[in-house]
Amino acid sequence: AKRIGWWGRALPILMLSFPAILIVTMVISPASPPPVALRSRRQDAASTFLQALLKRVDATTPVEEENRKLGRDYERGKQEIENIRKKIEKQRRILNTERRLASRAEERLKDGETINLAKITNFYTSPPKPWWQHGVGIEEENGDP
Repeated sequence: AKRIGWWGRALPILMLSFPAILIVTMVISPASPPPVALRSRRQDAASTFLQALLKRVDATTPVEEENRKLGRDYERGKQEIENIRKKIEKQRRILNTERRLASRAEERLKDGETINLAKITNFYTSPPKPWWQHGVGIEEENGDP
């Protein structure tokens, strides 16, 4: 004979007990929704609570507004300080470069070399050349590439 699995045993029991399960759930669950008055009272309470909550979220007290303003001012001040710090650092780097160039020029003068001052000052006055003007395939003044 063919063996009946657990489905073969459980399915008939479930099918026979289904009407009983249905009746029990109908008895347990309320047959009608709650009365209209009670329901509207609940809804009114919920809606007033939500409205109060929304008003509280939107409303800011003068103290909160002042704190926000102070926070913005603080952030702006921090940013300004950072910008000034960056500018100082840039100036310091330029100054160090100038000192280094000056000390090199001094060393050369001690050695008896002549220094082209225009070349040194040109380092600061002229902007850096773009990459395509660095002498690759460009004719020199005398016409030779």
